[in-house]
Amino acid sequence: QLRRLSDFPLTSPYGGGESISSSAVLTANAIVDWVLVELRDATTPATLIVSKAALLQADGDVVATDGVSVLSFSGLASNSYHVAVKHRNHLGVMTAAPVTLSAVTATVDFTNAATATYGTNGQRTNGSKLVLWPGNANGNTSVISAGPSNDVSTILGDVLSAPNNYTTNVNYI
Repeated sequence: QLRRLSDFPLTSPYGGGESISSSAVLTANAIVDWVLVELRDATTPATLIVSKAALLQADGDVVATDGVSVLSFSGLASNSYHVAVKHRNHLGVMTAAPVTLSAVTATVDFTNAATATYGTNGQRTNGSKLVLWPGNANGNTSVISAGPSNDVSTILGDVLSAPNNYTTNVNYI
């Protein structure tokens, strides 16, 4: 339903300058949101090499801003990198081991339990698939229900300040 909103951003919310040429890309290719894909150093995963905003299709595929092409990073040597995916209101995920990337398409399937991820419990199970942990509403890399820097207050603030929520109804959808 997100792509049907009149204010779906045609420019990446991640600040890299990526944009969609036309809102027709959204419906023609079942685009549901933006994600940020990062390539990180093979030996020091905390070191970011490059990042690029991409589009998320309804089936979970991540594609380039035309809505269909494989995401590519130009100017990089064929090498191994940790691959990370971030979403604005989920916790990110990163491969546990470096992935060799080259001119041949490398597929990283984070929904597959065979794809080991960095850290403990990097994904959550949803039926037979693995998914990102939801709820990181304030972008602080934690999901917190109560106390300082909690996500609930951020969500409540967004609901109360929604443009059409004239009566500041806490149950506004």
